[in-house]
Amino acid sequence: MIQAALNGARVPMGPERLAAEAAAVVALGCRSIHLHVHDADGRESLAARDVAAAVAAVRAAAPGAEIGVSTGEWITADVAGAIAAWTDPLPDMASANLAEPACADVIGALRARGVAIEAGIFSPADADALARPGVPVHRVLVESGDAPPELGDDQLAVDAAIAARLDALGVAAPRLHHGEGPQTWAVIARARSRGLAVRIGLEDVETLPDGEPADANAPLYAAALGLRRPPGS
Repeated sequence: MIQAALNGARVPMGPERLAAEAAAVVALGCRSIHLHVHDADGRESLAARDVAAAVAAVRAAAPGAEIGVSTGEWITADVAGAIAAWTDPLPDMASANLAEPACADVIGALRARGVAIEAGIFSPADADALARPGVPVHRVLVESGDAPPELGDDQLAVDAAIAARLDALGVAAPRLHHGEGPQTWAVIARARSRGLAVRIGLEDVETLPDGEPADANAPLYAAALGLRRPPGS
């Protein structure tokens, strides 16, 4: 599986642009979409009106694809409260970053609304939370690009360390690997060569593997489809 991460905090998109980007990657075979919701002023939002508008637009443009949204703590002071106020249509899933202090509340709020959980893991230590009872997840996001400084900036090494910890803990949930910035492509290439699920999109990188800029998600998704082994292997 290759998930499309359409925008992110730094790439504001309204419902119409999100829908267009979603339609373009679905035409390439994408069946899983992650997005960040923004309000009319381009600020990230978890307000019910903004979430419903974004989800409705993308669902109409990408029928059959699962739709997930970010719930990062930087978006609002009370993420769990915002989730409780969501109205239909709800996303199919939402990310919950296990390193964030209020993550347990966010997970509880998502479960109460029937929204599946993608658990964001930024370090091997974050993986420990998944071994505890009561943390059912739809998918684990191995997020090597946002690792704590003490782990260094080698995203391939961070990715491997997180995966090893998940293996040691016996975490059986499906995993999705992604990087950030120029190292994104190395992380994706290695994961794809091993038959693992990956994520690609403007949230993570704005250049193609050859360094050419990309201003839309479809070229990035097409490039990820073509990767089969790490560069130089």
